[in-house]
Amino acid sequence: MKDLIDRIDNAAAVAGDSAAVRLRKTLLIFLGAAGVLLAPVAGYYLEGSRERSAALVVFVFAGVSAVGLVHMLVTKRERVFAWLELCALL
Repeated sequence: MKDLIDRIDNAAAVAGDSAAVRLRKTLLIFLGAAGVLLAPVAGYYLEGSRERSAALVVFVFAGVSAVGLVHMLVTKRERVFAWLELCALL
């Protein structure tokens, strides 16, 4: 289990990152993964109960989370992803 946590911790880390920055990046990875994996489940439930506009919002959040997560893992910068998640949650 510790190996898995270390791999996630190092996924977006840069050599000069402090412990606080690494923790923020790890938490953003978990937030993005939850947005990508759990939001579509909620969207399908809302769509099934005829709340199409609410389902659309949830699916857009999942898409924004996916784009931001991929961007952070590729560029190893957290600012764009944090900004996207904050705007999507608001």
